[in-house]
Amino acid sequence: MDHWALVGEKLTAEKHLAEDAKKVLVSDIKSSLRRLMDDISEDNWMYDPIDLGQGHPHGR
Repeated sequence: MDHWALVGEKLTAEKHLAEDAKKVLVSDIKSSLRRLMDDISEDNWMYDPIDLGQGHPHGR
C-alpha cells in the first residue's frame, strides 16, 4: 500500500473516532440537561420552569 493510501486510511479512522466521540458527547449533554430539568422540576421553589419555556411541571 502506498503512502497516500495509508494517509487516507488514517484520516478515515480518525474521522470515525471523532464522530463516535461527538455522539458520546451529545448523549452526555442530553443526559445532563434531563437531570438538570428534573432537578429544576423538583426544586421549583428555586427556579421557575416557565422562565425556561418548559411550562410548569405540575400543570399549574
